[in-house]
Amino acid sequence: MLTTTKRSSTTSTNFAAKRRKLKDTSLDTIRKYINSEKGEAIQALYMVFESGSFSFETHQKNNLPCKFVTYLNLEGYTFIGYGNTKVSSRSSASRIALLHLLDDSTVPSSKLDDYRPQLNVPLVSETSHFPEDLPDVIASLVLSKYDELRNAEKSNLPWFKVISGIVMIRNNDYKNGRVVVMSTGTKCIEPKNLQTNGCVLIDSHAEILCRRALRLFLYTQIESSRDGIASILHHNGSKFEIEKDISLYLFISSAPCGDSRIFTVSGQDKSVDKHPNRVCRGVLRIKLDGGNSTVPVIKYETDSRLMVMSCSDKLLKMNVLGLQGSLLSNFVEPIYLSGVIIGDSFPHSHASRALYERIASSDFPNPFRLNKVTIFGVHKAIKSISTCPKLNVNWICESTIEITNSTNGKVVDGTLSRLCKYRLFEQFLKIYRAAGEKNDLGRAYDYFKSKAVHYQKTKEILYQLLEAKKLGKWIQRNRIFNQFTFMSSD
Repeated sequence: MLTTTKRSSTTSTNFAAKRRKLKDTSLDTIRKYINSEKGEAIQALYMVFESGSFSFETHQKNNLPCKFVTYLNLEGYTFIGYGNTKVSSRSSASRIALLHLLDDSTVPSSKLDDYRPQLNVPLVSETSHFPEDLPDVIASLVLSKYDELRNAEKSNLPWFKVISGIVMIRNNDYKNGRVVVMSTGTKCIEPKNLQTNGCVLIDSHAEILCRRALRLFLYTQIESSRDGIASILHHNGSKFEIEKDISLYLFISSAPCGDSRIFTVSGQDKSVDKHPNRVCRGVLRIKLDGGNSTVPVIKYETDSRLMVMSCSDKLLKMNVLGLQGSLLSNFVEPIYLSGVIIGDSFPHSHASRALYERIASSDFPNPFRLNKVTIFGVHKAIKSISTCPKLNVNWICESTIEITNSTNGKVVDGTLSRLCKYRLFEQFLKIYRAAGEKNDLGRAYDYFKSKAVHYQKTKEILYQLLEAKKLGKWIQRNRIFNQFTFMSSD
């Protein structure tokens, strides 16, 4: 891990000279220094740098899986190492410094992954401007909200395997963040219960329900803004947009299924990808077995069964098209996450690849963009049950709890969930009607999706890009699922 500070040209020249000196040493010797667990990486630094030109700062951290953290300050860089002893944490920082000194021309950049600490925490270079406890605070806010709701329901709320929530922060005051939506879930609908009228929830994974809950929340914010009531949205003369001082953070207690999770294995090497160039890395995946596992889309592109894209792929799509989706894009500018916090151990390289890096060099037409969201881990793993319950909870601020059954996609009492397509379409038409648009109110759901022209064009660009990169073809559900109309009871 490293973070950079501003360096003078003289310092940069000295650093380059030190790098050349290190490269003059035989590669076998360098590899020995890097791979050694006996402190030889520290000795190598003394060979290249004068003892007064760098410093170690070691602290004991009781809230981390590793006991010690060392900050190696070297020529304007800070390298961070972790270990169960002071020496091992210093060796870890020294190894990372040696790799950085060698540069990509000698050691592949992917090799850096092999020496990152075995923790959930992200790279300092990506998060140095964030408070160290921000991810833990956000995770705590979501979990505390669940506990609060569970206590209010006198423990009638089902426990969770995976929980997700979106926290809103104003003016970077993260300790006073507000949970706006929260959900639990790990399953998908059983094929026998599938309907084409938009009245069932097909994907009940926690982060997907959370996104749907946020969209319902955004409809209420549009209404509030139009009524002159406090809202996180304001009208810019063309569309609504989120206030500049507001940032949104998504918490997920487990790595999203698909590309970010499929290569996570148990053991000591969870942050290591020893085969980063394998063709399976980055491919689109679909959920099988009721949402409990995923497989590459390439195997099922011509299959007629119910197929649901993985959460990793859906989050990638959100990082291009925004959280608001196509219907809301008729009213709202793209809304992006500021950060994603993952609550269990995960390989950072897999998570970043899944959420944006697999299309990192791509450009998209305004107002859309690739949101290279910051990915955080928490310092203490989130406890959950080992089984995958069929009952899910969703909650939206200033509203009541809703409990749904993932196997049939409806509320436990058999009524429609407020998060299903049909109910969200109802909210859309309410806003549409209030805007004075009445001539086409009887049109189908897909007609209004197609009215968000820029959104749809950008979506097609994304799908074509994924195919061009040989990552697979995005599975789009049969059009019949989007051709339902809303039957008003008025």
